[in-house]
Amino acid sequence: MSSDQSSAPVAAARPRRVVYGVAAGLVGLMLINWVLAVARFQVNGLFSDQWNFCEPILRGEGPLALFTWQHGPHRQGLAFVLTAWIWDWSGWDTRVEGLWGVAWLGVIAVLMVAWKVRLTGRLTWGDLWLPLAALAMRQFETVISVPNLSHSVFPLGLLLAMAWIMAKPLRTGSWTALGAIGLVAVFTGFGLFAGAALGWVAVLRVVSGGRRRNWRAWLGPSLGLGWLALAGVWFLWDYELSPGSGGASWLHWPWWDYPRFVVVMLASRMDLTGGTALVYQAGSLMLFLAVAAWAHASWRLGRDETPSPGLLSAGLLLSAGLSYAVFTAAGRVSLGVEAGEAPRYTTLMVSIWLGLLAWAWASGRWLWRAVAVALGWGMVVAPWLDLRDRAGIDWPGTMGLSDASLVAIDFTNQGKIDWLNEWQETGDWRMAEARVPGAIHGQAEAVQLGSKIAYLREHALSFAAEPEARWSWLPWWNPTGVTWARAMGGWNQQWMADEARLVIAGREAGWLNLRLAWKAPTLGEEAEIELALGEHRARVSYPELVAGISVAAPRERQLLTLRSVQGTVPLNPPGDKRPGSFLVVKPTLTDAPTFERRDWVKNEAALWSEQNLQLVSGFYGWESDGAFGWSDAVLQVEVRAWSGRFLNVSIESRFAAVDTGPVTVTVDGQARSTRWSPDGLRFAIELSGGTVHRIEISNDAGARSPQEMGDSEDPRPLALRINRLTLDADPIFPPWMKWPLK
Repeated sequence: MSSDQSSAPVAAARPRRVVYGVAAGLVGLMLINWVLAVARFQVNGLFSDQWNFCEPILRGEGPLALFTWQHGPHRQGLAFVLTAWIWDWSGWDTRVEGLWGVAWLGVIAVLMVAWKVRLTGRLTWGDLWLPLAALAMRQFETVISVPNLSHSVFPLGLLLAMAWIMAKPLRTGSWTALGAIGLVAVFTGFGLFAGAALGWVAVLRVVSGGRRRNWRAWLGPSLGLGWLALAGVWFLWDYELSPGSGGASWLHWPWWDYPRFVVVMLASRMDLTGGTALVYQAGSLMLFLAVAAWAHASWRLGRDETPSPGLLSAGLLLSAGLSYAVFTAAGRVSLGVEAGEAPRYTTLMVSIWLGLLAWAWASGRWLWRAVAVALGWGMVVAPWLDLRDRAGIDWPGTMGLSDASLVAIDFTNQGKIDWLNEWQETGDWRMAEARVPGAIHGQAEAVQLGSKIAYLREHALSFAAEPEARWSWLPWWNPTGVTWARAMGGWNQQWMADEARLVIAGREAGWLNLRLAWKAPTLGEEAEIELALGEHRARVSYPELVAGISVAAPRERQLLTLRSVQGTVPLNPPGDKRPGSFLVVKPTLTDAPTFERRDWVKNEAALWSEQNLQLVSGFYGWESDGAFGWSDAVLQVEVRAWSGRFLNVSIESRFAAVDTGPVTVTVDGQARSTRWSPDGLRFAIELSGGTVHRIEISNDAGARSPQEMGDSEDPRPLALRINRLTLDADPIFPPWMKWPLK
């Protein structure tokens, strides 16, 4: 063999290794992103259905009871047994449970890639959508919001394990393994549709053998069906039919809401939401292709003597995905077609894209394969587009997460955090429920929330594990240092009603930056917000907060409260009649101030600029581009600064009619007079920081107007011609006096 011939396989293998390396890199990157998402968004507190899941654990029931525990229309199965061990090991820390779900998403990603390689013999550049689909952030609901491995993450792993076995010609042992996996799947969440899909494929293979009188071909599928029959009988033992949602009915009108619901589910998997034309166009295309491919694959499976592994995989995956979608539509359509957008549905819906890929590969036509790959990329690309307008600090944990999903996560978290904060402050779950009703469960009394929280307290579990440490149940990591606890929802900016709350992380040094973006139209321009941070209180006007202010960050974790002094008004009637007040831009913690620096003042509800000089009265304004300005007989000035300052004053002359007698300076009620000098008066007054100083500069001879003197038509009473009045860190003129006078 020549050297050229021997090097050809090596050259061909090199790009394949690169593709595998890139796929591994994508899996690693997305797993890191998922870990960061859990660390950033997962609150340590049972939420929603988790309060129901814990009931058999509270009763101390064993693995078999956990395996068969029914929740809604499905049972919890093997995944729940494993999760119960994780709960016990972690002290019911739902943040750890979130990482447990992420680990299984990693398993799913490996299984998905392994299935494609086993089915086709290779992994191409076009297949790199597979790890992105397996680890899509759209699945956040069953991993972060309401962690439940049994619902769909573990079932998808079981379905992929079945598809992996089907990716090669099936023998009797293969059907036995498929049946055993099917039994576990039937009992694990919506894996029951994976079991049903396996049953459908097995029945079609039996039909195919019967058509040809090939009874030996029945053996393998019959073994699989035997496992599934056992699973079905066991599953139905003590089963209570439950649609899983209130208000569900067996017949819904209009009937076309059923296919619309499925269309919305398919579009949601592509992260297309909102009921737009694109949602229905993309979802309808996927539904049409899926049904057509499923019908063709089913027809071939019931007819062909030896169907290809691609057809077997297509029949399994498409049957599982479509039956799940149809069942979900039947049980949930009463909630409205838009309920099909729920992120928890998206995990199992990926089976439809995988089924189309398997069907396209079985077709042997390059065009259908190209279409399947294009559809796969179309499913994963949309949420990444929102990353373009997202600040870099928000990238970790949000890559592949759309803005709509971010808002959904944040909205759920706000309710949980607000409820837990209220419970932590009062120690009474009823008061928390009264303040934030339904924030952690929609039926607190029915689920016996009080007794379950008492159990958590008694055994130091979940959010009650560290009662002495405030906010120990918050997410592990917050790159911005600011956590919304009470607001009306949003991501980078949120409306507030009469009050908003934020938990501010402690920093040894740094600045908290606050800004408003808008207000309800009928609130006045001078509407105020009261800020409360620890012991500090201050009122700040709307114009000031639109410009933005920066205050020193607290050294320890503190609760920042924003309260509308004028209360609430309809946000933007008639379109939005919700009671609200201000739109708050997400506060940030930075090393340097982003806006004008302000500081809290002791014993005064105010936030000061670094220094402020206000001409209260008796001054007519600067003239000749600031060269000088006239005062009345008494000029009143108010000065405030964080630290000591000097008020530098230069009076170059007086109005001729009152150019007699001394000039008196009064600071905080203490007066001192000085004789007039022909060259004018120039002096610096040393003032202490941290207090308000009120200064009066009086011409003892009073003031006269030029009009009164017949000099001009100017009616203003004039006294002092001032050419400098500034607040400085150092004296420009000789220091004259220091207050208080000694």
